[in-house]
Amino acid sequence: MLLTEGQMNDQKGANILVPFLPRARELLADRADDSNPFRTALAERGISAWPAAC
Repeated sequence: MLLTEGQMNDQKGANILVPFLPRARELLADRADDSNPFRTALAERGISAWPAAC
C-alpha cells in the first residue's frame, strides 16, 4: 500500500510501486494507472496489464 497526497497523479504512485510488485503474469488496474511507461515497466517484468471494466 502506498499513501500519497491527494494532488499526486495515480501514475506516479503506480510507477513507484512497480519494483515492489510480487511475481505475477497479469495485473488488473483501473484506467488511472494506464500509461505507456507503466505498461512498459510491467512488460519488462513479464506482467501483462489488463484494464478494469468501467
